[in-house]
Amino acid sequence: MRPETALYQLGRYPAVFLRNYAILISGSAVSGLRNVQFGHHTTQPRGAGAPNEAFKFGQPVVQSTTSTPETVAVHNVRMIPNTESIDLADLEAYTLGGGGPDIMVTGQLSDCSFAVLSAGGNHLVAHVQSGGVRVRPAELKAILQQTGRFHGHAGQRLTRVFGRGDYTFFASVLGVRVVDQWQIYAQHFTGAGLSFRITDVTRLV
Repeated sequence: MRPETALYQLGRYPAVFLRNYAILISGSAVSGLRNVQFGHHTTQPRGAGAPNEAFKFGQPVVQSTTSTPETVAVHNVRMIPNTESIDLADLEAYTLGGGGPDIMVTGQLSDCSFAVLSAGGNHLVAHVQSGGVRVRPAELKAILQQTGRFHGHAGQRLTRVFGRGDYTFFASVLGVRVVDQWQIYAQHFTGAGLSFRITDVTRLV
């Protein structure tokens, strides 16, 4: 499938697309609007149970006469690294509203948690890495569920926290705005190299 066709299908039928096609993401260290490359991943899984094809937001992607990457505008949500000392009860948030691109991406989750607060028709989101100056993966998820809050929203519990225990190996989290409504999905993976497989797709909002 050509990258432009994949983007079309992802944008209209995200749940179906994500069950059949792998999406890998190279996130940026800065949150905000970005133009990124979207194309075939340089590693295509093979064998029984493999995804139909693997695509990637970011570099590197396959560039050839039959697979020309698309430049796509996205909302990029940075991973808050475990070297930053932060207050989990006063988290930095990125807001997905009615403006800007129709796709949100963030870097791959391995031992991270992705938090969502749905408020006033918008979705506030954050990607937090565990370890380092922070607690371990399962503890991070539990703390965010119990006492995690976004800056300016101290009285509102998080709507959803996706973290270790929800996925086993790694996950891609991305959002797609369909008919003016944001849908955020987590695509679960197992394995590595040519053996990675999609094990589940979870809709977070």
